[in-house]
Amino acid sequence: MTLSSVSPATAQANTSSVGVTVAGHRPVVCLQPVPFNSDYSNPHREPWHYNSDFCYRYVDLTSETPDTYQICVKDSPAPKSAGLSFVVTTDKVGTIDLTSSPSGASVYVDSTYKGTSPCILPGLAVGTHTVKLTLDGYSTWSKSVKVTYGGNTTIVADLSSAVTATATTVPTSTPTTVKTSLKVTTVKVPTSWPKTTTTKASPVEGLVIIGAVGLAALVLRRTV
Repeated sequence: MTLSSVSPATAQANTSSVGVTVAGHRPVVCLQPVPFNSDYSNPHREPWHYNSDFCYRYVDLTSETPDTYQICVKDSPAPKSAGLSFVVTTDKVGTIDLTSSPSGASVYVDSTYKGTSPCILPGLAVGTHTVKLTLDGYSTWSKSVKVTYGGNTTIVADLSSAVTATATTVPTSTPTTVKTSLKVTTVKVPTSWPKTTTTKASPVEGLVIIGAVGLAALVLRRTV
């Protein structure tokens, strides 16, 4: 079964005999669209009447809790979501008084933007609502909040800083070979010429020579 729309898409609680029509195409095998709320408890199990183009039935909302219900197709024990929703509202409302640390966060109630924190949110239907806060640099904060009839629900949201993992790349230094030019200096060393060493004659050597000469002369005289 292909479901395209539900009409009406909303009705007030404590109302009986609300006619709801689900448009779509009926397959050969009869499937029954049924509403399920967020926790998939089924408030209406009775079959819907149908023809080739739509299904319809009267819904009794006198005892239904205000909530958003999903229109599902059931052809087996497990339901299949059809992507359509039906909202049960109430004229009984309450207020949420919201602050956050830090302030300035965007506030959403059931995915609808309501302003920035701090803020007071009046006229909320009695029941459970999902409150979400977002702020750049901080993790998204979300909580289910129960609104009571004529009550004021106070919320203090403490936002946590978003942790961003930054990968630090340490550059690998490659050894660089630097060619060093050595300056070659040619130094001319003067050639050392050999020196002639003159040995002075010893006085004793002179006397010895003179004595020898004299002795030789004396020997010659005696021979003659």
